Amino acid sequence: MLAPRIRFNGIAVIALLSTALALATASECRSVFYPPSLLCGTVLWGWWGLIAGAIWKLAPRRPALLQFSPQGIAFHLVAASILGVMHLLSLGSLGFTDAVWRATHSALVNWTSMLHINRFGMELLLYGFVFGINGFSEYQLRAQRDAIQALELQWQLSAAHLRALQMQLEPHFLFNTLNAITTLVDLGRQAEAAEILAHLNTILKSTLTRTTPEKVPLSQELQIVENYLAIEQVRFADRLRIEIKVDPSANRRD
Repeated sequence: MLAPRIRFNGIAVIALLSTALALATASECRSVFYPPSLLCGTVLWGWWGLIAGAIWKLAPRRPALLQFSPQGIAFHLVAASILGVMHLLSLGSLGFTDAVWRATHSALVNWTSMLHINRFGMELLLYGFVFGINGFSEYQLRAQRDAIQALELQWQLSAAHLRALQMQLEPHFLFNTLNAITTLVDLGRQAEAAEILAHLNTILKSTLTRTTPEKVPLSQELQIVENYLAIEQVRFADRLRIEIKVDPSANRRD
């Protein structure tokens, strides 16, 4: 039986990280209890938290989104530029929350106050960082999922092989045993036939109640072997000698 899968909650990690950065930014500006500072931190890092969360949710459904192909890179460059400008405009709009700034600057200056090359370059770098982290995380998770699926397929294949072997072995053994019982009855050896039937009954009960060919306790396997050998002992009489030696500690490991 394979171990249960462990789910990684990427959205929770992104939300926690963006919240921590927003609070840290608000604290550096003035205080986390000062609304304009808290708003600044929220707009600055909450924006990137939303983008990272959106990429994280879309990546499993759109694997091509995180592929490093020429088309993918071109798409992300355009997306990073558009999102970067939108983010800088959002940050610039925070000037409207300051009465002094609002009174001394026009609306156009407020909106475009953050639009300069250094800030725009930082936006591109942050988008690239978010894209890279999401791509690396998705690659690792996909590799783990593929490994788990490969193990599951291998286990199912092994189980199918064992079931096929059981289906081939059990009818052959059953037919031989029934033929032996018929022969014993014809020879008037009813006691020996009844003994074989008792052993066969034990083997069939154990086999039919075993649902999957997983690990079987040694004591249970020995019981089946002993019943099988008892049947063969009756069939072959003195021509078959059996001796079973089992370390007592082996049964304690069942």
